Amino acid sequence: MKFEKTVRVEAPVAEIWGLLDDLEAVALCIPGVSNYQETGPNEFTALLTQRVGPVTARFKLTTELVDLVPMESVTAVVDGTDTALGSSVHSEQTFGLAEADGGAATQILIAADVRMVGRVATFGQRIVGTKAEQVIIGSLSNVSRLLEDRRGG
Repeated sequence: MKFEKTVRVEAPVAEIWGLLDDLEAVALCIPGVSNYQETGPNEFTALLTQRVGPVTARFKLTTELVDLVPMESVTAVVDGTDTALGSSVHSEQTFGLAEADGGAATQILIAADVRMVGRVATFGQRIVGTKAEQVIIGSLSNVSRLLEDRRGG
């Protein structure tokens, strides 16, 4: 399933881009993420726990940031499995950054393609798609709070 959404973050593009130097902080902004481990430049593994329909999924994820265009865009390629549910996920999420309010804020265009197979996928595209969108939007909300905390606000 694919979706696009634009989110506004009250921080300049440079401040948001600078977060890529602290992948752990960014990864821990994702609701349900634990067990973060950096595995290489722009790569990490983590456990993502989410309630989807009547079950709780625990995906062991591998994430790689690719196609980095400084101050403009980055793509996260994510693969994961939940062996207990016999489910897997593959997603590509591109985050495009554009200045807003003369550079005081940033518009983030999210273009995501999420594919799931297995038991979790049986809950239907609408439920899975809504959950995926909630996680991505929740992550950006947490990133906004992280930036505010770092500014002392």
